[in-house]
Amino acid sequence: MLQLPEGVQAKSLQARVLELAGHTDLVYSVAWSPNGQRIATGSSSGEVKIWDAQSGKVLLSFNLPIADLLFNLAWSPDGTRLTGSTN
Repeated sequence: MLQLPEGVQAKSLQARVLELAGHTDLVYSVAWSPNGQRIATGSSSGEVKIWDAQSGKVLLSFNLPIADLLFNLAWSPDGTRLTGSTN
């Protein structure tokens, strides 16, 4: 079952769907920030993007020096840090 971040209501999701386009490789991990304002995505190339959940714009993009797929992105409880794991 999908668990929405605190403060995000299902009816608001029905009103609008965003396409987060920008990764050039497959995306294996997606994580909502605790406050629902940001979305983090991680791709098979080690690229991480932080998106604005309202506008769908990329706020930050960087590449991690990894040689494997990036899985399991997770925000810290206060939303100031992001962690991930590789295969």
